[in-house]
Amino acid sequence: MSPEPLLRIRGLTVSYPGAERAILTGVDLDAPAGATVAVLGPSGAGKSTLVVAIAGLLPAGARVGGEMWFDGVALHRLDEGARRRLRGRHIATIPQDPAVALNPVLPIGVQVAEALLIHGMAGRQQAARRALELLRSAGLPDPETVAARYPHNLSGGMRQRALVACALAAEPRLVLADEPTSAVDAVSQAGVLDDLASVTTGTGRTLILVTHDIGLAIERADWGVVLDQGRTVESGPIRRLAAAAQHPVTRALVAAAPHSRTARLRPRTDPAPSGTAREPAETGQLLRLERVSVVYRPTGRRFEPVRAVVEVDAHVRRGETLGVVGESGAGKSTLAALALRLVPPTAGRVLFDDADLAGLRGSALRAFRRRAQLVFQDAYAALNPQMTAGTAIAEPLRALRLANRAERAIRVREAADLVGLPASTLDRRPRELSGGECQRVVLARALVLRPDLLICDEPASALDAAMQAQVLQLLVDVQAELDLGYLFISHDLAAVRQVADRVLVLRHGRVVEQGVAADVLERPAHAYTRALVEATPGHRTAPKLPVHHVPTGGM
Repeated sequence: MSPEPLLRIRGLTVSYPGAERAILTGVDLDAPAGATVAVLGPSGAGKSTLVVAIAGLLPAGARVGGEMWFDGVALHRLDEGARRRLRGRHIATIPQDPAVALNPVLPIGVQVAEALLIHGMAGRQQAARRALELLRSAGLPDPETVAARYPHNLSGGMRQRALVACALAAEPRLVLADEPTSAVDAVSQAGVLDDLASVTTGTGRTLILVTHDIGLAIERADWGVVLDQGRTVESGPIRRLAAAAQHPVTRALVAAAPHSRTARLRPRTDPAPSGTAREPAETGQLLRLERVSVVYRPTGRRFEPVRAVVEVDAHVRRGETLGVVGESGAGKSTLAALALRLVPPTAGRVLFDDADLAGLRGSALRAFRRRAQLVFQDAYAALNPQMTAGTAIAEPLRALRLANRAERAIRVREAADLVGLPASTLDRRPRELSGGECQRVVLARALVLRPDLLICDEPASALDAAMQAQVLQLLVDVQAELDLGYLFISHDLAAVRQVADRVLVLRHGRVVEQGVAADVLERPAHAYTRALVEATPGHRTAPKLPVHHVPTGGM
């Protein structure tokens, strides 16, 4: 690495008053001008705290030690006024969740132009014109329309690209990207990463890319830094780091890399040979969609009706998993809403056990609500922060008045045991649980009603690779024990390959391909499916990595 990096960190520590332990306990990092440095590590390693510390956005009361130098300036010595002058203009941040990072009441174009106006780099008209150029360079079609829209009018991938445009508006020298593609599909992910690659190529800018996917880092970064429990445990050129990992955490990241997970998972109690896909259930169809379409008609004259789902035919049997894949805006979430009767079809029918959902009323509708449950993408956000885990799991039973207090306690314990939650976690609140534990609470809450169908909407995308593997194995085990049907929605093709019996590929609301998972994902017939497979991080450039043991301890 360069002896005089653009960013140099030595012995960085961050702690909060009253906390049991420091968040960062000794981080060292060098990032030369023009390079991409991947910051890797499991959930809770301190990756996001490192980004926030560099940007000078730590909450009040945080205690910071060590040194941070940016282009010869001692960041650790700057007051808040000097920090504000650097932020946006010289150091920009791309947060993980665009739905949270973007202002919901301001048009996208206004938000992209904001940095130029704040730092006095352009007048309003010039900033507005520059915002259109930035949106276009970020890969957004029809930037004039996008600039006039609000965040909720855009797909996840479009919002993420808008964040990239916001970050690059003032042409900063250092860009901090915190898991910038964890919530978008492979095609959108590749586009966003290509946009970020343009940040460094030939510009002298530096990109700090935070990720838990070492396959993505191999494809996109020059250098890797691995954190564990707030400390740098290993660093070096990314390919050498992956191929000759020394620290157990690095080896676990390599072993859990999505591109290394290709075999169909089997239940841990299943005697079938490892990697063998079980036969799909031959029982009747639990959920059936017959030529279903959904058209959203936005209010106001500026927006055209959106055909979210177009004449989709699909079904899920008991004991079977139907994987649904497609880029952002393809209609996956609308399909989930249809299956749960949260939106009505504009045309066609949705049947559950041969009963048309549109005709369910009263007790029949309540019975359906018990039999079909949703497992959310963001488990932490799906839980009431004031409720203990045990109270959250019991909530559906109380809402549907299905059991008395004593019976609820028994059902909660049974559901917790089923997902591997120890009794000690039931009295804790979400902030006291890990990401994997929160996901188990959400799954137990769905299972406490003893449903027949689970709608899994990106159930592992917010977790690191090791936790993803554990949650996917848990879903497979639970399905085998209870004979559940799964509608498994994901942009992660590696996850779909591990759990799905069949796969349905959506594009612009239409089914372009469906069939047995191995056939569709390994021998795709449609050009769009091939593009999805080829866009998967690590698919094209991942070297053959050594196989390391992945710890299977609790989450």
